[in-house]
Parts: sequence; structure tokens; C-alpha cells
Amino acid sequence: MSCPCCKKEMAISVQEMREPNAPRRQGSAGEGVPIKMGLNKIGSFEATVTRKTAGALAHTFLGGLLVLMTFIACIVFGVKPPKRG
Repeated sequence: MSCPCCKKEMAISVQEMREPNAPRRQGSAGEGVPIKMGLNKIGSFEATVTRKTAGALAHTFLGGLLVLMTFIACIVFGVKPPKRG
């Protein structure tokens, strides 16, 4: 293809583009699952993990979220830990 301005010949590589909100391909049990983790403005990373690992990551995240919500509820409602001894 040639440049419309300078008429110089150039090569254009064609890559498959995916829409940003398009659903990800669901693989079989043995294939990897793409994940993205991080905070938007601070940084993030993408990786491919097994389905078993993806499930473990989800359970760990949800468990941590549950602990945090319980902690916040205890503060809001004034629940104090029992005294020892």
C-alpha cells in the first residue's frame, strides 16, 4: 500500500482486533483462562491460568471481601471483641 501524502510504499500488518467489551472465549477444562488483575490508575497485569486456579483466585477474593465487610459491620454496629482472662 502507498501513503496518500508522499506516495511511499509501506507494509501494513493486519492483526485480529477484539472489541473491548466482547465476551472472552470459553475454553475447555484443560485450556487457560485469561485474567486481569490490578488497579486501573496504579497498575495491572494480565495472565493466563488454569480453570482450577481461576476458581481459587475468585474464592480467595470473595472470602477476603466477606471478611472486610464483616469487619466494617462490627465497627458500624459497635461490636467489641470478648475480654480475655
